[in-house]
Amino acid sequence: MQWYTHSQDQFARVLTEVAADQWGNPTPCTRWTVRDIAGHVIWGLDLVRTWCGGSDFENRVGAPGALRPGDYLGADPVADWERARAACARTLTPDSLAVVVSTRTRGPMRVGDIVAALTVDFLTHAWDLGQAIGVRVRLDPDAVEYAQRWADTHMDAARPPEMFGPALAAPAQADPQTRLLRYLGRPA
Repeated sequence: MQWYTHSQDQFARVLTEVAADQWGNPTPCTRWTVRDIAGHVIWGLDLVRTWCGGSDFENRVGAPGALRPGDYLGADPVADWERARAACARTLTPDSLAVVVSTRTRGPMRVGDIVAALTVDFLTHAWDLGQAIGVRVRLDPDAVEYAQRWADTHMDAARPPEMFGPALAAPAQADPQTRLLRYLGRPA
């Protein structure tokens, strides 16, 4: 949970720097705008919160690969983020982390494993937002190491394209952040 919370902090720092005229900016997620990334991430928090409560979550507006995840948001994406983050945090207990849910792309998974995947998602999308709004994002090196270990263990050649792009070769001298982002299909 340490890296989950820390990666949310990194995402929040960049999200709060988005200016009113930047929500429509394109991002490294080529089909998504800044608003779409925010909608996708917030949708993911609401998904986990709902699963922790033992219910199904049928809303697909913010799902990986969705066409317009920004439609999931209200008028104030930062307020939506703060609401979703707090609501999700209240549901994450040892018991809820052990709940097994059926996912569309990976089949049955423990909520705790999904939370680990979201850690990587928050870090990656923090960088995406930074690229889109012109803010240099340096991810915490320990969080990058955690995310790389997770990706090395859980991602394979058959990863769904709507989740991360195809891996890009990293230069031999690339730092760990660049290696991680390129492994996740980002042009870092």
